[in-house]
Amino acid sequence: MINNTRGNASVTVLVVMFALAVMFTAAAFFMRELVGFYGEVETAADLHTELRAEAVRLIELMTEDPTPEADSYLDPVWSEISFASSAALKIKLEDVSSRINPNQAYDYILNAAHIFESTTTYEAFHDYRVEHGPVLDLAKEYGEFFKKDELSKYCTSYGWFNVNTSNESMLYLLFELRTGKKAEGTLFASRLRQKRTAKELFTAASVKELLGVDLEAVYPFISSEPEINVNLAPRAVLFTVLTVGKNVYKVPLKDGLVDDILAVRMGSEITAEGLTNLIRPKFRTTIMESYLGVTTWFWRLTLEKNGRRYRCVFARLPALPGEKDDTPRFRIVEETFGPAAPETEADNATEEIPGGE
Repeated sequence: MINNTRGNASVTVLVVMFALAVMFTAAAFFMRELVGFYGEVETAADLHTELRAEAVRLIELMTEDPTPEADSYLDPVWSEISFASSAALKIKLEDVSSRINPNQAYDYILNAAHIFESTTTYEAFHDYRVEHGPVLDLAKEYGEFFKKDELSKYCTSYGWFNVNTSNESMLYLLFELRTGKKAEGTLFASRLRQKRTAKELFTAASVKELLGVDLEAVYPFISSEPEINVNLAPRAVLFTVLTVGKNVYKVPLKDGLVDDILAVRMGSEITAEGLTNLIRPKFRTTIMESYLGVTTWFWRLTLEKNGRRYRCVFARLPALPGEKDDTPRFRIVEETFGPAAPETEADNATEEIPGGE
């Protein structure tokens, strides 16, 4: 009996020792996994900090542009991006505002672009955007109204609303979003209608008068700044705008202007003066001055490293009406960080060479 008890005790000890061994092995495995997890988190956080710092550096470099009034592929930032890019670090800078903005565009611009699905009309779309807009995600909110490829290539939700080229209802909506008060019955509404009835265009000075006490809340969301940078806009967008200018607004424009713009920007940066000389016979004081310019207002910067991607959209802030805009001012308005997912059509939609489509 004594020997049997000792045998049972030995078995019990072995079982306990085995259980403890399993427990310590599991604990060690758990600790190793935990350390690995926190190591990955720390590495990701460090990489986020690194990529964001590089993005900020590149944005700051853009404030040193020797030709701040005009943005093109000839600016110093593009050389720096080429120098900083490598197999380990991918960097891409894109103009995301020199497109047609369905949030504010008139019917004749949208119809002339031939971007509506055959099953819908401008009227149906306008009713929807008045109820739901303005929106940021065009594909999600407006996708049912537009052809998918055209929406991603030629449209944008980024940009300041030019008071001369924006639908009146959408201007009211934006005014209400920024001020928290109804547009109807305000000086803003009456001044806007007076100008439009008289078929007069707003200048920087008259925008200041239009916004009055609401200037700080509304500007530059509503401004008189030109929408599209001719140095970086797709050919189809330039063609649409110039066609509407000639056929709808009756601006005297010579034929072949799109090809002229593409030819010039292939080898040099189009400046404000150069644009005036290109858009002949008349550009100044016409509606074309509100559509076409040489400045990009919203950019998207993407940096990828070690399977992670940092992306931000940053805006150029125009000077207040009447003030000089000698030094560009930028502000990050949107940023994301996470795994580097495969690029989508929307990601590639803004990539093009200066003379490309």
